[in-house]
Amino acid sequence: MYNLSKVYEDLLKGNLTCEEASEIIKSPEIQRSVNYLVNMGNVNKLVPYTEEDLQFIYMIINITQFIYNNSGVSTGLSDYTYDILYAIMLANSGKDVVSVPLSTSRNSVVHHKYPALRGTLKKVFYLSKDERRTNPSRRYLDEWISSMEEKIYSTTGRRISLNDEEVYVFPKYDGVSVIFEMDENNNVESALTRGFTEKNEAQNITHVFNHFKKRESCEFKNQPYGLKTEVMMSYDDLAYYNKKYHTDYKNTRSIVSAILNSDEYDRDKSSLLQIVPLRVGTADGTQLLAEEALNEYPHIRCRLKDREVIRKFANSHFTVGDGLRCDGAVIYIINPEIQKILGRENDINNFEVAYKFTEEVSFSKLMDVAFNVGLFGRLAPVAKVKPVKLKGNTIENISLGSVGRFRNLHLRKGDIVKVLYDIIPYLSFDDECTHNYDGIEFEVPEFCPECGDRLNSTDSGDILFCDNPKCPCRIKGKILNYLDKMDIENISYGVINRLYDEGYVKSIKDLYKLKKYKKEISHMDGFGTKIVQLWLDSIEEQRTVPDYILMGSLGIEGISKKSFAKILSIYNIEELITIVEGNSISQLIKIPGVKEKTAQKIIEGVRENKKLITFLTEELNVIETKGVSNKARFSVCFTKIRDASKEKFIRECGGEVVDSISKSTTFLVVPSLDTSSSKIDKAKKYGIKIVPIDDLEATVSEYIK
Repeated sequence: MYNLSKVYEDLLKGNLTCEEASEIIKSPEIQRSVNYLVNMGNVNKLVPYTEEDLQFIYMIINITQFIYNNSGVSTGLSDYTYDILYAIMLANSGKDVVSVPLSTSRNSVVHHKYPALRGTLKKVFYLSKDERRTNPSRRYLDEWISSMEEKIYSTTGRRISLNDEEVYVFPKYDGVSVIFEMDENNNVESALTRGFTEKNEAQNITHVFNHFKKRESCEFKNQPYGLKTEVMMSYDDLAYYNKKYHTDYKNTRSIVSAILNSDEYDRDKSSLLQIVPLRVGTADGTQLLAEEALNEYPHIRCRLKDREVIRKFANSHFTVGDGLRCDGAVIYIINPEIQKILGRENDINNFEVAYKFTEEVSFSKLMDVAFNVGLFGRLAPVAKVKPVKLKGNTIENISLGSVGRFRNLHLRKGDIVKVLYDIIPYLSFDDECTHNYDGIEFEVPEFCPECGDRLNSTDSGDILFCDNPKCPCRIKGKILNYLDKMDIENISYGVINRLYDEGYVKSIKDLYKLKKYKKEISHMDGFGTKIVQLWLDSIEEQRTVPDYILMGSLGIEGISKKSFAKILSIYNIEELITIVEGNSISQLIKIPGVKEKTAQKIIEGVRENKKLITFLTEELNVIETKGVSNKARFSVCFTKIRDASKEKFIRECGGEVVDSISKSTTFLVVPSLDTSSSKIDKAKKYGIKIVPIDDLEATVSEYIK
């Protein structure tokens, strides 16, 4: 098996080309491992992948993302397979830990002017509750509607029936998102695709669209704007491309990605690209439907309650035009007042939702059930079935979620079970399945497979877990949880597991001692100087932290960052420790929202972590938030750059991020002081402080002291 950590390090160093890395990913041994892993687990829960599995997935993601960011060659994975691996990684780390840079040799790295046009959609898989839900992990449209109605009620105090609202329904195009930045005369200034998302860096692919004609539509008069599109290729052109260029692409998205990432303009290849306009937007975050979406492409207008009309439209548009592939439909609420109320959160518009076609289904024989311990000591059953192929993927392992669900299925060896597959596999047992009553029944273990301690259960008995604080799974889970909550990136579960086994990281404290062992760790098989330095840099970048974020990252059961924000707005950490030492529950329950049970958990958790808290408050620059109100203490505007982690830091410190400059803006953040923009001109006019993004945290910390 290839050493993927070494492959990635060689890519970073320039010792390996993207073409060579692509061939490694395409090798039979790597592909076999990928096919095995894409069919394990449930992306909504921590699943029992081995440490080696998770490290493999993490490195595959890094390598293929680097190839995608820095070349026009195939990554070696289909987009579909990449998405599955990415979902597995998110489920097992709790956050997006991939931080793959664009190659420093590329001169096409730019920043989005219209970040509101970036993002994704919430997804549903069933249009109404009278449909039999074959996979409980998939949401009904009714559930999305209920959550949006509650959001409207909590915001306005009004009860609105969204089912009576008019909606547009569009095909959900399965292409590659590209945002065109247009000038006030409808000419293309630049074309940007996905890049280094953490810093809002994107790849400038304008050269690919030299054939792009001037856009005729114009929603915004006399001002520049952004145009969000889906770039696609037809099935006929897929066949033409493979034949002419002697390739073997299985889907159009892969070819489109390859063309978009090419450094050279090839008119023949670029002419195969079809651009589907979706949305337009301005720098202040305003969004509208692109005129072409309503005038040139199929859509319908109906009420949200017209489910069969929506279903008929979706099912009649598996393809559009001359063969542009679609994988569902987009439902878009038309009422601008409701759009404004629902708004946009976490790069998602709350006034639109994607309806995706449901899973493929097959039947297989149950061969075995394995019980593994995931992070934080939770026992997870995994069904092993006779291999079955769905959507081009061979499925052999299926997470059953919890012990409770496993028991409810009453499975026996040799049962014929139903296997459903969309993004991940799901096992069910219904009237179409068959029990093998002569088969053995599977027994749930009583002891932790990792440390041997007796397992405990929740009151319902549905979940079994190991609560031995010395269990390696719990220790590693605590460390990984800390990395997640502290936003320390680039350090995966596989890395923590390896460093734990080698004795370098046995606790959270040890993370801050890693630099002492940089040389030794760099010489470990699979690691290297650049990768280790990446970890150390990630740790150093998060040395300034609000007190409630730090305390909420310790993994005290049932006590979130939000809870600590309430507590530490009244008491600082030192005062809280004094309360804990005196067991003064009465002082905690005075705080609104803190009840006796919560207060007891706080006292027990802080007492247990006292030495760690003392160490961290001395090691880090901890920002005290005692006395901080919910009202924003300062406002920050960005120009020519957006950074999600920096925006999060601003909010955690009591600030707000605004889209436009006004006299009340506190700071304007820029990539560097030599940047120029209209916002910078306005900031200078108003005397607003201009801060390079690398100095933002220090500036904020000094400001709120």
